[in-house]
Amino acid sequence: MSELKILGKIDLNQFSKDKKPHINMEESFRFLNKELENISLEFGKSYGDFIEKDGSIKMIGQDEKFHKDIVSTKSEIYGDKKDFPQMAELAITVFLNKIIGDRFIVVRSSKYDDYEHGVDNVLVDKKTGFVVCGFDQVLGMGNDDGSSKKREKVEKINQKGGAKLEYGIKLDENQKIQITKMKNIPAFFLGLTKDDLISLVKNMTESKDSAGLDKSILNKIWKSLKEQEENIKNLLKNSENLDLLSNIKKFEELLSFLQSKV
Repeated sequence: MSELKILGKIDLNQFSKDKKPHINMEESFRFLNKELENISLEFGKSYGDFIEKDGSIKMIGQDEKFHKDIVSTKSEIYGDKKDFPQMAELAITVFLNKIIGDRFIVVRSSKYDDYEHGVDNVLVDKKTGFVVCGFDQVLGMGNDDGSSKKREKVEKINQKGGAKLEYGIKLDENQKIQITKMKNIPAFFLGLTKDDLISLVKNMTESKDSAGLDKSILNKIWKSLKEQEENIKNLLKNSENLDLLSNIKKFEELLSFLQSKV
């Protein structure tokens, strides 16, 4: 009887049918930051000096130094994160500029508003010149991702009258961006999973044909926002905050536009 020889362990993961895509974090951040820099340069040429090279709204005004000191202190506490939520914020800014940039200006909020008011992205309708919404967090759907907490968070923001922006933006009559304080902005989170994000960034960095994936991601975003909008309307059906209700009407223009792209 011949001896059995142990040749080593077999990695059963290699036979998995559901291999998930992986990405190089450093390379992905480098790519996304470069894309945002290019987008910011174009915005600066078209709309004036309102945006940083990382795609965030500049902090300009009488409280500028005070707010920059707050941001600096919090940056020291939290550090320069390079994690999936941060990547999602960059990627969705690049993605939405690509998909709906012909109608909407999509930028990152000022660093102060990101820290203090929980708004990651700001969207402005080029037709009306007004902000239509703010996005809180991009990742928000899937198992064990805390999506219920995020939903509760944005619901509370809207029940209290909507999001505030120390550095909001609007288009003036000359189609230039003006930075101004804003309130009563409808707040939402985007219903994307970590796997959605990885697939999206992987396609971006590898310059793959992304039409199918783009449509799938956009459809998820539209469905998530549509569901949240209906929930907000129910929450606010007895509200006397006419400004917020009016702004939700403006947000419906975004929903209609997204639906036309799906």
